[in-house]
Amino acid sequence: MSLQRALKPWIAAVAAALLLAVLAVPASAGDYKAKDLKGTYHFVVTEARTEAGPPEVEYCDSFGTIVFDGVSKAYTTMEVRRCTKFPTDPLEVEIHTDELGEFEYEVFENGEFLMTELDTDFDPPIPTTYRTHGRILQRGRLLLVDGTRGCEAVPCPHPEFLQTIAIAAKE
Repeated sequence: MSLQRALKPWIAAVAAALLLAVLAVPASAGDYKAKDLKGTYHFVVTEARTEAGPPEVEYCDSFGTIVFDGVSKAYTTMEVRRCTKFPTDPLEVEIHTDELGEFEYEVFENGEFLMTELDTDFDPPIPTTYRTHGRILQRGRLLLVDGTRGCEAVPCPHPEFLQTIAIAAKE
């Protein structure tokens, strides 16, 4: 299977998610605040990354739960990741489980938000250089997240990421 054929479903999924985002946000949307991003959300993340370098691409699907406090903090309470490598090991699947991740977030009036991953090796946790952009949909019932260009450091500590897309629904 060629890399182009392997990427077609990913490209279709990203296009569909972006179309949903455009259709779900009315032109007059605004006046969003941090309280609009409060509660428990169940998410699905798709990633395509090149940790081992080209031409090997690792595809990962993650499923989990993230809790936003309505002020500025968010926590992943559980995340299960399933990864496979193409073209070297297309049938080998690795499964990872993470218990807790911690983020700070900021909500903008137009419904966009930025999440900054926190380094929990310090007390108190400190912000990292990895930021994820998102959009609040349907007054907080859905989230669309794009972490594709999240790294702000030069050189980037996570240069391997090609694409990260997530959709989350409120519990």
